[in-house]
Amino acid sequence: MPQPPATTSFYAEVTRTFTEFALPIRRSLIHLGATPQEAEDAMHNAMVAIYDNRPQMERPAAYMMKAARNQWLTMLRSSSRLTELNGEDVPMVADCTTKTPENQALSHEYQHRVVRALKRLPVAQREAFVLRADERFSYGEIAEITGRKESTVRQQYKRAVAELRKLLEE
Repeated sequence: MPQPPATTSFYAEVTRTFTEFALPIRRSLIHLGATPQEAEDAMHNAMVAIYDNRPQMERPAAYMMKAARNQWLTMLRSSSRLTELNGEDVPMVADCTTKTPENQALSHEYQHRVVRALKRLPVAQREAFVLRADERFSYGEIAEITGRKESTVRQQYKRAVAELRKLLEE
């Protein structure tokens, strides 16, 4: 049986990985301040760039997150919206899964408190927290995604957790 060309397996692997991680990547971009449309555009642009350049990816999920993040940051720089990252229009983190109206209302209020607290963090801390706590990337993967040292990412995450605890106790 003839082997498929190497490019076919590359595209298949990228497509499989993208399908598996598209929702977490989109959610991460929104947590960082992207609008849903900006997140979609950044993900699309990242996939086009990956398909065109066919890079070596040791950790495909981290690579795709980094590519989408960089595409979003490029879009922000060109639209001069970078200064709005700490604005008041960050979307909800997740839908409530509890059943009673009382629990849904309490959960909804807590989600708003968490989102408001996240928005008060410096962008680097917010990014480290979202990628680690919400998306479960390792510190090494976050360092690769953000272009920072792993020790810096660890410190930013630790500071974010401490600050969030303080903000949520208020």
